[in-house]
Amino acid sequence: MSPVTLNYLAILVAALASMVIGFVWYSPVLFGKPWMKLMGWNEHTMKEKSSKAGPAYIMMLISSLVMAYVLAHLVQFLDAKTWQDALIIAFWTWLGFIVTTGSSAVIWEGKPVKLFMINVFYSLADVAAMAVILTYWV
Repeated sequence: MSPVTLNYLAILVAALASMVIGFVWYSPVLFGKPWMKLMGWNEHTMKEKSSKAGPAYIMMLISSLVMAYVLAHLVQFLDAKTWQDALIIAFWTWLGFIVTTGSSAVIWEGKPVKLFMINVFYSLADVAAMAVILTYWV
């Protein structure tokens, strides 16, 4: 196995892009209202959670950094060169790891399928954006 040379700035940008996608995805502009309803939250709950969101955003950034770091390795190992290569890597990563592990929320926790769909397709957009950034920048 050859050594991997990573571009840490690209990893940081990919992680920040993930945060932006999440902000837009779960905002009222896209899926925020149905997601909130499916979570059983109301406006009051959202305001309460928003006032304490600092630690959650830090943890989400750390998660995004880890995901971007691992994805950067995959992009290099698989020698991705084009956005099409990036999307293929993103799709199979999403299907094989994110969809399968995320499905436990429906299977075991009884979460609504619609909630699962909102969350899992956010993950697809997320990993696709990261993979494209990393393919062209790493």
